[in-house]
Amino acid sequence: MPPKDSNNLTFARSQIELANVNVNARATRITLVGS
Repeated sequence: MPPKDSNNLTFARSQIELANVNVNARATRITLVGS
């Protein structure tokens, strides 16, 4: 696999992790507001 592809995979994985963190933070905020 060319280095460029593995860099793109790493970037995509980090973007997915950031999205998951954002979703979790939003869910936590909604839970705190709702309680």
